Amino acid sequence: MKFKPNLILFLFYFLCLGCKTINYNGKEFKKHKTLKVIESNLNLNKMENDQITKNDTIVIETYKALVGSVKKEKIKTHLDSFFLKKYDSKKLIIALKMEQYIKKSGGKFEFNDSINPNNAYHVNSIEEFDSIRKLIFKKFKPKIKVKIDSTKIDSLKTKKQ
Repeated sequence: MKFKPNLILFLFYFLCLGCKTINYNGKEFKKHKTLKVIESNLNLNKMENDQITKNDTIVIETYKALVGSVKKEKIKTHLDSFFLKKYDSKKLIIALKMEQYIKKSGGKFEFNDSINPNNAYHVNSIEEFDSIRKLIFKKFKPKIKVKIDSTKIDSLKTKKQ
């Protein structure tokens, strides 16, 4: 029995290329693993699943949101808006990133298309949003000073006795 070198090479390449990895911001993600997590958690139908798998960035951001403990309902809401063509892929990616960012505060992120774009402040990245948020909280954070009067504390102690 002779082995055909072409068959061995074909099998080798098939095994190596069968599991596609996605390089995203310097991190590698296995596409099969991420899709499995998305499918098991979000219960998407075939059409929705096909629509997501066309864009690797959407797959990764959805996976990162699920792994990052963002509530499934919030992710599903943004994905539904994408499926209904209310969001394009860029808006969906921004929404998923913002949900990951604000999950600690329990806040809610929504796009508001009813305001005039000329009167709105435009933020180009999550880092820029974070720096603005820190600046706002730094400026408006109330500074409370507590003054303890030791004579009142001593008078309270004597009344209790």
